[in-house]
Amino acid sequence: MSNTKEYRRHIQNVKNTEQITNAMKMTAAAKLKKAHQAVVCSRPYDEKMREIVHRLMRMEHPVFPLAEQRELRSVGIVLITGNWGLSGGYNSGLTRFADHVLSDWETKGVEAEVIAVGSKGYAYMLSRGAKLHRESFFISDMPLYSEAIRIVQDVCGAFLKGTYDRVDIVYQAFHSAGRQAPALRPLLPVAFDPEATSEHKEYLYDPNSRTVLEYLIPQYINSALYQAILESKASEHAARVMAMSAASDNANKMISKLVLSYNRARQAAITSEISEIVGGANAIQ
Repeated sequence: MSNTKEYRRHIQNVKNTEQITNAMKMTAAAKLKKAHQAVVCSRPYDEKMREIVHRLMRMEHPVFPLAEQRELRSVGIVLITGNWGLSGGYNSGLTRFADHVLSDWETKGVEAEVIAVGSKGYAYMLSRGAKLHRESFFISDMPLYSEAIRIVQDVCGAFLKGTYDRVDIVYQAFHSAGRQAPALRPLLPVAFDPEATSEHKEYLYDPNSRTVLEYLIPQYINSALYQAILESKASEHAARVMAMSAASDNANKMISKLVLSYNRARQAAITSEISEIVGGANAIQ
């Protein structure tokens, strides 16, 4: 009977685990729905902002501080990861991608520093021995625009002081609930991209194009980082849904196997008891 008691205890433990993973799956699914909606709603704004800024840059060829091209001596990498685990290969995939980016800069003789957004990326880069920015940043599961602005102010301040000659973002691009991939997006300096101005439209700017561009460049930087944060968070929730779904499925399979083993052990114990009773009766006769 002690064997069947062990099986019952093991089955209950796995059932408890399955309840936890299923609850985490449902929570992540609810967050994913909101995060996906935020990504879809913000993309048109980010794309239109990008188009207008680069159209104005083609017209003006500005020499603004945040658009200043310099000789590359130091690069800042904004690494956006999660604050928690249990999300499959989400964090490890981003850190591996960031490793390749850092290695590429190191081979070029350029010093690279990581601006960690999320505790998982910070912990990994700390263990790797990478050079880290003086401050790491925490973002909530449903990111606020103010959180992106705080990071941008810090990064732009470092760029203007000459701490960085270039800043890139490493994040997880959200394509769908089942497909995400690490991506790299340039942030500073704001450089002209001909692919961003594919449409041939004429615009009138008031009071003039240069004034509008000077106002829009900081807004564009805020928008670019906020979009990357939104995409990363949506990807994290999607990865956690898939990971917890797989964990729940595995728990159910394990429960089925344990129940089968429990029934076999129970049947064996019953058979043994019957055999003992029959043997005892025969001995009395």
